[in-house]
Amino acid sequence: MTRHVSSPCPSCGHRWLRASPVPGGYARKCPSCGWSQVSRREDERFHPCPAGRHWGPRGAAGILPFTVRHGRAWVLLSRRSPHVQHGGTWSCSGGAADEGETPWQAAVREASEEISGIDVNPAGIAGQHVWTCPAQCGWSYTTFLVAVPLCAAGGLPRVRVAAGAHAWETDELAWVLASRVHVRDLHPAFASAWPALRERIEAVARLSAR
Repeated sequence: MTRHVSSPCPSCGHRWLRASPVPGGYARKCPSCGWSQVSRREDERFHPCPAGRHWGPRGAAGILPFTVRHGRAWVLLSRRSPHVQHGGTWSCSGGAADEGETPWQAAVREASEEISGIDVNPAGIAGQHVWTCPAQCGWSYTTFLVAVPLCAAGGLPRVRVAAGAHAWETDELAWVLASRVHVRDLHPAFASAWPALRERIEAVARLSAR
C-alpha cells in the first residue's frame, strides 16, 4: 500500500514523499522531482522505514539521567557527533539494542560506553517512555528516566564523555535545567518524547521538595 510520509526530499526539499513496501524494505519517491530510493534490509544495522531507516534492527534504548538540586530538576543531555544520524542535536545517551538484550540492558550498556561519572542503578528508575515511529514501521526507542545522586559536595555530578571505542559518537555532555531543555536543538524523536519525560521528572522533583 502506497502512503505519503512527512519526510523532506533530499533532492528538491518537497515535504511529502510517497512510500510503498518492496521485498525486504521500502521504496520512497518524490512526487515533485521524481527522486527515488529503496531502503532494504540487506544493511542489518538498520530497520527499514517508509520515512527513512532507523539505527538498530531490534529497536534502541537509552538512559536520561536526572537529579534534583535546590528543588529544580536537571537532566544530562548528550550532543551527538556529526558522524551519526542527526549529528549536532541533543538527546539522551543510547543506541541500538544488541541481539538478546532487553531495552534496559541495552540502555545500561550504551550509557557505560558514552558517559563517565555517573552510577546507573536500577533502583533509580523513575519511569520509562516508549517512542514508536509514527510511520508505523515497527521500530521503537525506549527511554529510561534514572535518578542519580548529587556529588558529595551537593553539586551536579561531574561527567565526561567516556574514553574508548565509542567516544566518537558523542561531542559533549551537559547538565541542563528541565525547564530549558526545549530551547536546545533536540533530536526529532527526543523532542517528541520530551514533554512526557519532563512531566515525570518534574513530578519527582516536586515530591523531593516536600
